[in-house]
Amino acid sequence: MKKRRYRQFILAGLVLPMLVLVAGMWWLHRAMYHIVPADMEQIPSRCAVAASDFHHEIEQGRRFIKKFMREHHAPSMSLAVAWKGRMIWSEAFGYINLEQRIPATPETRYRINSVSKPITAAALAKLLEAGDIGLDDPVQRYVPDFPIKFYPITLRQVASHTAGIRHYRSDEEVLNTRHFSSIAESLEVFAQDSLLFRPGSQVKYSSFGYNLLGRVVENASGKEFTEFIREAVLAPAHAQGIGIEKNDTSQVRYYERNGVNPLTIVPPIDQSIKYPSGGLVGTPAELVAFGSAYWQGKIVSPATVALFTRMQLLNSGEETGFGLGWELSRTPSAAKRLLMETIAALGIYLPHATGFYDSIYHRGGSKGSISGLVIYKNYDLVLAFASNINGEGARPSWKLPTLMMEQFIRHVESAK
Repeated sequence: MKKRRYRQFILAGLVLPMLVLVAGMWWLHRAMYHIVPADMEQIPSRCAVAASDFHHEIEQGRRFIKKFMREHHAPSMSLAVAWKGRMIWSEAFGYINLEQRIPATPETRYRINSVSKPITAAALAKLLEAGDIGLDDPVQRYVPDFPIKFYPITLRQVASHTAGIRHYRSDEEVLNTRHFSSIAESLEVFAQDSLLFRPGSQVKYSSFGYNLLGRVVENASGKEFTEFIREAVLAPAHAQGIGIEKNDTSQVRYYERNGVNPLTIVPPIDQSIKYPSGGLVGTPAELVAFGSAYWQGKIVSPATVALFTRMQLLNSGEETGFGLGWELSRTPSAAKRLLMETIAALGIYLPHATGFYDSIYHRGGSKGSISGLVIYKNYDLVLAFASNINGEGARPSWKLPTLMMEQFIRHVESAK
């Protein structure tokens, strides 16, 4: 009996400290990564540009954004709008760091996530015009050390997400903490994997495919990826501030919100796993400058823009929903547009808000951040936005700015 009690005493002596340690670590985690949403009754904002001829639309937009931020506890949102290449609105709302109450400004650089892909595609377009690449060339012509697959894959297939290269498949890849010294090194994550399907037979979104295209840009241009996009793509747009994230200087804190749960601080992520596909940072104003310059033919010719924004097809002839570096939408019928506008007026957010109008766009999202760039083709309007929140409870965030643009489009239509 004494031996049994002695064993129980020893066991309790081992288990209880472990339980205390686990409980302490749990509370420490909550203290570090769970925060109470800020008081959203008074949302600070800083405006850089507000064109007087769009005063009514901008005021409505401000009310729309602040109402949304209160309802969804969004820490911050920054956006910019340009018309015919002229910036007509640039403003930031809320806080980029709730704990320290650091306000967002139009100069705050957010993670732009997959909006990096149109920039990488624009670099390919520059190389195509220079005769340095061919879209239907095999990738190994420009990246000879990339393993040969069972089927050959071309640059066009990679750029249109029809090559069969996989996307992220684990939180370890999404929440990457390893630093890759180069794009070439980052390809090791997926280079040995088999293709998911025969190229051209299916469409499967792949960020890793765009990492491979980033390496194509380097080898075809003879320059590092960031150097080439800065000189060839961003400089003509006066958007050289777009670049890679420097963790030691960024003040932006990123948050997740799932359902009614409190906001959760996203741990640090090393973006070097995805610079060409989703690892760049920039301001919405810089993204708008890029989008405007691209659409106006200041980066590549209008013919090349048309080529890269043309709907890509599968071998079967089925539409993929992608151009080369862009997502594409079509103008709905008058009846469908009326229905969508009515639903939007009721405050219901639709999965494909950009389907209101013929547009080219790209959405971006990662742990703790969303972003978007939309070019409304028939109106010479360009919208970009970014926020430091993501998660199930924040999903409507992406639809908000595109729904808000209805007012601006009506203004432009009335001015024609």
